Amino acid sequence: MQAPVFTEELKKLDGKLVQVEGYVVPVDDKGKYVALSAYPYAACFFCGKAGPASVMTVKFKKKNKSYRTDDYVQFRGYLRLNYDDINEFYYILNESEEIK
Repeated sequence: MQAPVFTEELKKLDGKLVQVEGYVVPVDDKGKYVALSAYPYAACFFCGKAGPASVMTVKFKKKNKSYRTDDYVQFRGYLRLNYDDINEFYYILNESEEIK
C-alpha cells in the first residue's frame, strides 16, 4: 500500500484554513462532499492518468449545490492531511465553502 509522505511545508498547513481550486468530480449524491482534482476528469486520478496526490476530498459545511463534472471551482476550508485512512484521499478539506 502506498502511504503519503508530506513535506514540512504541507505539515504546517495541517488543520489550517486554506484555499484550493480545481476540477470538481461529483462522487456523493447527497451533496455532502465532492472530489476535487488538479486535472479535468479525462486526465484525473480516477482515469489512471494522474497520481493520488492530485485529488482531494472537499467536505462541505452545508449541503452543496449540484456541481457538474469538470466545474472549475475555488473552495475555502480546513486542510487535514490523511496519513493512514485507506478509504480517504491524502488531502481532505473540512467545513468547506465555495469562494465566489
